[in-house]
Amino acid sequence: MALALTDVCVAGCDNKAYCDPGGFGEFAEISKCPLNVCCSEYSFCGVTEEFCGSNTVERPSCSESGGL
Repeated sequence: MALALTDVCVAGCDNKAYCDPGGFGEFAEISKCPLNVCCSEYSFCGVTEEFCGSNTVERPSCSESGGL
């Protein structure tokens, strides 16, 4: 007897979103993305419009002394 794909489906109840775009709470691994980049509505971190929408991200810059 052959198994159909639906016969071996596994639930991912222990899976979590990576970042919390708002309202995910305990279901996200981290609350904010590293380096203060944006968390998209699909819970991925990035700096482009797809992640940030109309929000802008302040990027660090080096001072003349070489520090941030």
